[in-house]
Amino acid sequence: MVNSLNSVSNNTILLSVLVFIVFFFMFSLLGAYLNKKYKFPKIKISLIIVFILITLRVILEIHEVTWNKSKLNAIIYIGIMFFVIKLFDYMIIDFYAKKTKFEMPKLIHDIIIMIIYIVAFFSILKMQLGIDITPLLTTSAVISMVIGLALQDTLSNFIAGIVIHIESPFKYNDWIGVNNIDGRVIEINWRTVKILTFSNDFYIIPNSIIAKSQITNYNAPTKNHLRVIKIRASYDESPNKIKEIILETAKEIPYVLKDPDPIINIVDYQEYYIEYNVRLWIDDFGKKRIVTDEFLSKLWYKLKRENIRPPYKRQEIYNFESNKIVDCKYEALEEKIFYLKSIDLFKNMEKNVLEKIVNKMNEMFYGKKEILFRQGDEGDSFFLIYKGEVDIFLDNEKIATLKKGDFFGEMSLLLGKNRTATTIAKTDLKCFVIDKINFSIIIQTYPEILETISKTLSNRETLNMENKNNTKNNLKETTSFSNEKNILRMLKDFFNI
Repeated sequence: MVNSLNSVSNNTILLSVLVFIVFFFMFSLLGAYLNKKYKFPKIKISLIIVFILITLRVILEIHEVTWNKSKLNAIIYIGIMFFVIKLFDYMIIDFYAKKTKFEMPKLIHDIIIMIIYIVAFFSILKMQLGIDITPLLTTSAVISMVIGLALQDTLSNFIAGIVIHIESPFKYNDWIGVNNIDGRVIEINWRTVKILTFSNDFYIIPNSIIAKSQITNYNAPTKNHLRVIKIRASYDESPNKIKEIILETAKEIPYVLKDPDPIINIVDYQEYYIEYNVRLWIDDFGKKRIVTDEFLSKLWYKLKRENIRPPYKRQEIYNFESNKIVDCKYEALEEKIFYLKSIDLFKNMEKNVLEKIVNKMNEMFYGKKEILFRQGDEGDSFFLIYKGEVDIFLDNEKIATLKKGDFFGEMSLLLGKNRTATTIAKTDLKCFVIDKINFSIIIQTYPEILETISKTLSNRETLNMENKNNTKNNLKETTSFSNEKNILRMLKDFFNI
């Protein structure tokens, strides 16, 4: 009898071990298959739980152990429910949604899964254990009040989360600003919004706070974002030159959009510098710091190559010792005399005459694209180009570009005619200007200059004729001025020589 019992016990144990091995291999193969074919990493734990519970149930049946089947069944069903819901969640939400590119808001996803868990859990309790909590929830006002007070903040965040999803002020991966913190939206769930800041930290904000805060969405209405950088430059450099360097630098930055173009504006004159706003368009707010760094670095090297120093707050101390003042004036005078000597019109003049001309000249500055005068304007001044270039237009057609050492405006000054062409600064321009009264004094002192001027005027008149589509009457009228001797005679009459 004892041997018979031992034999039954040994058979039961062997059968239990065999069941465990078979179930282990079955669930291992199932897990490997799901992981290989569908890559379901989220269901491994639930699969292990189901394996343990089902194996335990079968072994207890084999050993004919007296146990409460309803309770164990409820536990097993809860484990199976956990596994099936996880499987459903991954197949429908993750696997199918990724293939169809359907993006479900995480809050909606969490609500659906939570409802499924609650319904399934209480259904198992009712079917297996006969537990029904519906009357308890509907009849106890005290419990409802306690639960409501305990979950007040949670419900507030939950409702705010629903409102955020309905209004959709931002989406996943949008760059937003909240409470002076900028970051990229990583997650929107039923309780909080999680953003990743520039310092690679998570900034977690309750939905109720989000609902009450002012939010800046840097991805709306488009991803294009205007980055404004302030630049300070010295008064020593002209605004057009600074703008040209800044614009050239901005166009070299790969993240800066070509359309719309960068914009550079002067915004203020300060005590020792001019302040510029550089407006750069980028299509990714997250690259704003990279753009700023690369732009400012390149700008430094460009300014260095142009010998443009940054503005420093400084005090200028003037030494009024008479000999030093004379030295400075003498250096400036010599520089201007040397300049006049390089011009054909003045190269044969003596130094004392050139000194008188220098004293009669006025320095004038013009910006790029600035109009000095228009064709047909009255005028009585003569321009000598010291730095820069000008374009000459006749009847809106460009006929010449003049550079350092060239002069223009002599027709009006010397013949009393209206301006015969329009003159526009091609670059920033520095020139010396002599008016009729001062030029009359120069001619009275050095009348030989009229011969050189008459030759220049004759050449200019011929050039104007070649570039102008005149009628025969106009041609005859101009021909009389194209003779160098006639021009010389008119100049002498004009200046009473």
